[in-house]
Formats: sequence, C-alpha cells, structure tokens
Amino acid sequence: MSGTIIGDKVYIRKALPEDASIMCKWYSDREIMKHVGFDKGLSIDPADLQKRIANLNDQNQIYIITDENGSPIGECHYNVIGDEVYDIGIKIGELVKQGQGYGKDALVAFIPYLINMHGVKKITLSALVENKRAINLYSGLGFKVTGINENSWTDPEGRERTSIDMELVCQNFGYKTQ
Repeated sequence: MSGTIIGDKVYIRKALPEDASIMCKWYSDREIMKHVGFDKGLSIDPADLQKRIANLNDQNQIYIITDENGSPIGECHYNVIGDEVYDIGIKIGELVKQGQGYGKDALVAFIPYLINMHGVKKITLSALVENKRAINLYSGLGFKVTGINENSWTDPEGRERTSIDMELVCQNFGYKTQ
C-alpha cells in the first residue's frame, strides 16, 4: 500500500473525496463529538466536505485511519501553523473501536511520519479540559501542557468551554520511528 502509514494495529492513508460520507457520519454522531464540545454532533454537507478534501494541500491534510481489516475507523489531520510546527487532531469515529488502543497506535505511527517526511520539529494540539482520556493519551506520548484557556469558546448549546493546549518537541518523542 504505497503512501500508507503503518502502525501495529492501524493503517493511515490520505483522505479521498469518497471518504466524506463516512466522515460526515462520524461528525454527526453525538457520542463521538461530545468529547470535542459538540454534544449534538455536527451537520456537515458531504458534498462540501468532498470539495474540501479535494482541495487539501501540503499546508493541511486529512488522513483516514483504518483497522487491521482495512475498515475506516477514524481520522487524523494536520495544519501547518509555523516553520516546522504542525497542529494535529485525531478522532476515532467508530465508537466500538474507542478505548482499544487504535488512537494511540495511530499517533505512534503518524508522529514519526510527520517528523521524517515533513521535518516537523514541534507538534501542537488542544483538547477540552474535561476530555481526560485524550489528555492522558497525549501526556503519555510526551506532550506537555502549554496553556489552559478558560472559556475559550462557546459551544452550540451556549456553554463556555475551557481548552488545554499541549505541545510535543519532536526530538523528545520516544516511540518507534519508521
């Protein structure tokens, strides 16, 4: 599988326009999206997402995470925010696959890819302060808290939400590199 990032449990490939329908399913799922502050999910038009995927470039990219059987189970992405600095995000979109190590495996494969293929020196991300599972995962991979943003945004239900910023200096990433 040329162009595929390989983990122990996952395969990661660039998103294709035809992935928009499964991604929209994940984004509209309340259980999946509540961890990022959208308790009722997000309504995204698949045609709009197809266009967005078709127009991705080296500054921002979306990848599909598949399980051992090649079934799509989530997505990860990056946005270039500075010289050798990328902001990333990850979502395991299939609820039955959450809590089974797929997210960790995806990050353990994705981060070395960013380092080796793109020369990334620092990776940033953010999470809602109450998303303890994600924060623990990121901390376990070497991400450090760089800030807490009280009432950083108002969710669709009108609640003020607090987020936590984290970063990884890539030379400190101690997991396998490909």
